[in-house]
Amino acid sequence: FPGIREDDHIILWGGGIWNWLDPITAVKAIWEITRSRKDIKLIFSGVKHPDPKLPEMRKAIEAIKLSKELDIFDKFVFFNEWVQYDMRQNFLLESSVGLSLHLEKIETEFAYRTRVLDYIWAKLPIVTTQGDSIASMVSRENIGEVVKYENTSQLARIIESIVSNHSLRDIYIKNLEKLLPR
Repeated sequence: FPGIREDDHIILWGGGIWNWLDPITAVKAIWEITRSRKDIKLIFSGVKHPDPKLPEMRKAIEAIKLSKELDIFDKFVFFNEWVQYDMRQNFLLESSVGLSLHLEKIETEFAYRTRVLDYIWAKLPIVTTQGDSIASMVSRENIGEVVKYENTSQLARIIESIVSNHSLRDIYIKNLEKLLPR
């Protein structure tokens, strides 16, 4: 992506932007971070599903619109149409943090977010929203951080902390390595 330097820290939204997820808080958190740092970038790896029969998701449209309104579109927040399966490891291995944010809905309790399995494979510290089995695992295994629903300031602070604190990042990575065989 033009606008991403080799030494930038990539925050990855792996997978699609579905209506039950929360890309808006992610965009707002990056905007908040840009007030003090210019080296943290957010990539949404899949905005448009490859199946042309599926409609464009309202949340994807809202996230793009908001990033343009905040003047961070293609500067700090990047939207990729869709990552081909054989290319997604490149996105994962170049990233510093994996995001899995969702809204407080009944779906949350029953969801199992497979994008997080990719983050574990790539040994990416995970930042996820509270309320589901993934959040419980992230806390229990100490492989990242759990944030409250739609808490922009908390998300921004946690992203900056993981990117800046190498000791913390190393702890998460070591714990991810322990989790991998399971």
